[in-house]
Amino acid sequence: MLQSFENLEVANNSFTGPIPMMLGNLVNLITLNLQNNLLENKPGATQLDFLNSLVTSRNLVYLILESNPLNGIFPESIGNLSSNIRVLDAANCGIRGSMPTNIGNLSGLIFLGLASNNIVGNVPPSFVGLQNLERLYLTRNKLEGTFPAELCSIGRLGLLHLGENRLSGEIPSCIGNLTELRVMSIAANNFSSKLPSSFWRLVKLDGLNISRNLLHGFFPSDVGTLKAMSIMDLSFNRFFGEIPNSIGSLQYLVSLDMSRNAFQGPIPDTFSDLIVLEGLDLSTNALSGVIPKSLELLRDLKYLNVSFNNLQGEVPKKGVFANVNYRFLMGNPRLCGAIDLYIPICPAQGRKTTRKKSIILRTAVPVAVTFLILVALFFTWMIWSRKKHVIGNNESDYPPRIAHQKITYYELLQATENFSQSKLVGSGSSGTVYQGTFSDGAVFAIKVFDMQWQRDLRNFDSECEILSNVRHRNLVKIVSTCSNLDFTAIVLEYMPNGSLDKRLYSDENCLSLVERLNIMIDVALAMEYLHHDYTVPIVHCDLKPGNVLLDQDLTAHVADFGIAKMLAQEGNMAQTKTLGTIGYIAPEYGLDGQISTSSDVYSFGILLLETFTRKKPTDDLFSGDLSLHKWTSLSFPDAVLDILDADLVSDIGFTTDENQSEIKQLLVLIINVAFLCLKELPEERINMREVVVQLNKIRAELTKL
Repeated sequence: MLQSFENLEVANNSFTGPIPMMLGNLVNLITLNLQNNLLENKPGATQLDFLNSLVTSRNLVYLILESNPLNGIFPESIGNLSSNIRVLDAANCGIRGSMPTNIGNLSGLIFLGLASNNIVGNVPPSFVGLQNLERLYLTRNKLEGTFPAELCSIGRLGLLHLGENRLSGEIPSCIGNLTELRVMSIAANNFSSKLPSSFWRLVKLDGLNISRNLLHGFFPSDVGTLKAMSIMDLSFNRFFGEIPNSIGSLQYLVSLDMSRNAFQGPIPDTFSDLIVLEGLDLSTNALSGVIPKSLELLRDLKYLNVSFNNLQGEVPKKGVFANVNYRFLMGNPRLCGAIDLYIPICPAQGRKTTRKKSIILRTAVPVAVTFLILVALFFTWMIWSRKKHVIGNNESDYPPRIAHQKITYYELLQATENFSQSKLVGSGSSGTVYQGTFSDGAVFAIKVFDMQWQRDLRNFDSECEILSNVRHRNLVKIVSTCSNLDFTAIVLEYMPNGSLDKRLYSDENCLSLVERLNIMIDVALAMEYLHHDYTVPIVHCDLKPGNVLLDQDLTAHVADFGIAKMLAQEGNMAQTKTLGTIGYIAPEYGLDGQISTSSDVYSFGILLLETFTRKKPTDDLFSGDLSLHKWTSLSFPDAVLDILDADLVSDIGFTTDENQSEIKQLLVLIINVAFLCLKELPEERINMREVVVQLNKIRAELTKL
């Protein structure tokens, strides 16, 4: 009976003792998952002999040993394991010795995880046999020698972690062959060359960590070719010269660390083009000139460090500078204009009155003393934090959303507890959505597509193509995908506040006027980006409350591009037989399948009305010629309060007649924007850029009340 076992999973328990040799009797074994236990090697044994017994399990696909104190050496027989094996994960197992020379025989591997062990020596030449490998984790070992040139031949490699080893020498020019590479970390080694010119061919790179090496040379303008880059860490190297202006082309860059190098010249004004940038560290370089005032415009920028450079002039006041800490500006003695941060007022301001001059003179000494104390404290903090800091160069270095495009079916099974009903979030026309918790504790939404319908296959291809290349703060970001002959899934950001649909019709939490307006502006910004700011216009085709998801701050993110169409640059119309959702589709879309960006504008108009009236376009109230649009127009503008969500009207709490009149006028303007979106003829509708402008004006007026 044991011979018929196909899956043996005992993960996340407290099993102890040696792994039994009898596992070799399970000749039909497909999955062996022993991770996160206290299992050991056979007492007195040096090699991991239990692996010898698994040679007879010719159907083995998943071998998961992660986080067990095995403390042994891989036997050479590991190269004789099943040719079907796809996943071998032995991270954090205390594995010693060198890698088996014949590990390249496992030609079917797509995932090899050997991070956090004590593996020594070089990467064996047989690695050239791993031509299907997509994810390689060798972080935190004691590997030596030069960059493994064998890896350059693995054309499908998408995620490469070699950080915290003892590798040295040059980054080889053959690195440019890895054109599928999305994440690369070689941090905390001893590489000591320039980046080869072929490096800039890695145009799919999403995350790059080359920090804490001895890399040097000019940083070329070719960096502008890495347009998919989301996180880049160049810190603690020896790069010099000016920061190229082309870095402003990295429109999806979220975090950039160029600290502890020898960069010179001005901070490029093109940094202001990095519209989703959240963190920027330029500290401890030799930068000069003024801090560009245009950095104030980066509304997502939360962390900025320009300390210990040669910057001068007035410190900007707005944006990230409104809350900047002194230690992120210190070490630039010619900065001025931030006296509350112990930075003197600028000379032009100082000449205004003699009294101001005297105040500065009287405070100069204590300021200087305070400055010196802060400098001493800063360096103490730097020394302490450097000892404590763990270099981010394994799979947790980067947010999961920038991981390689592929993820294993087994990982999804674990994350969803075998797609348990308790993890079910919802379902739609193209699939089912589950909440998944991965091994590092990160939570995501996993959309599993219904394979019984050919349309869903098309949806999957469309979502992967679009979501992997489209990034905006108000669009749901793709994390990873999983696809085989009978299963397709996509992993997305998890939104803890669910959909607008659920929130809007909840009896527990009434959305306020400001919250509803903010949500609709978020949606409008996302659609503006899709229609006007992406390389080619993208039509969503299914904009509705269920596809507007809310994060922990109630920021809206537009989801589900299942029936989106990329329109050719030379035209703005396309034909499709795929319909969106009844009630939200534009007249021209529903009749003959004709779509354009104006179709989405119409859907947005319906969405805007529904958000403020709390009436679905398919409500029983609407039948015959009476629609949500017509019903609303019957009370517009004089009786606009009669058509609004009663809970919203109650929540507004008008304080005076004047207050009521002002708010009512703003509500009229909001509903009017919806009407402008709902014009019968597509060419008469406003576009999403105009929608954003009008809604922002309304919000500005609302904040004054």
